[in-house]
Amino acid sequence: MSSLIKSAIYKFLSFLKPGGIVVLMYHSVADNDEFFTVKPEEFERQMRFLKKNNFEVTGLEELINLDFESAKNKVILTFDDGYEDNFLNVFPILKKYNFPATIFISTDLIGKEIIARKGTKMKILSESQIQEMTKSDIIKFGSHSHRHLKLSKLSEAEIERELKTSKEILEKITGQKIISLAYPYGNYDERVKNIATKFFEISATILKGQVKNKNQLLELPRNSIDSKVSFGHFKYIVKIGRI
Repeated sequence: MSSLIKSAIYKFLSFLKPGGIVVLMYHSVADNDEFFTVKPEEFERQMRFLKKNNFEVTGLEELINLDFESAKNKVILTFDDGYEDNFLNVFPILKKYNFPATIFISTDLIGKEIIARKGTKMKILSESQIQEMTKSDIIKFGSHSHRHLKLSKLSEAEIERELKTSKEILEKITGQKIISLAYPYGNYDERVKNIATKFFEISATILKGQVKNKNQLLELPRNSIDSKVSFGHFKYIVKIGRI
């Protein structure tokens, strides 16, 4: 789909769709060429847009007690994988605008380094960085499982161990109750979802769209913001979600 056609569709839908809550899903914010990365200057431009246009950037956990009927212009920021650049590049910008966010991290990878698809070496947050971010009261952490595996491929005992282990480790590091999960790779099925409810109150997916009621909290739609999202499209995504 060409950019012009997509822009026209976004514009049309923004007039038709009633307001809901849009959850954004980021990964890396850095100067690299990975598909899932947003440049720091572009990320700040996006946050500045939210601030200037009176979007209410709210915490993920507020969805639990939210009155969805009156929710308007609400945006939630989430980050998957817990890259160190979330501490170096994202954290200062969020503090500048006083925007809350949730970072989903796989506990077995804390403090380690991974190699992304294009060969970029990427560090994962350390325990001390997680603790510093937690103390700010701006950042909350959620589980991304323990080993970042496709959960639907595991036995029920393994799924439970992955989720329980990650929750316990994160609670020990942060000193806070961990109530949210993002499924690694967006991969889950009914078994995974049912087991997740034993440990978490919110389970985030990679499905697109708006959050309009509490029934969606166990299959929370999120809208990816990556290197292919133009600023023009971003302005519509925060209103109606991705198409």
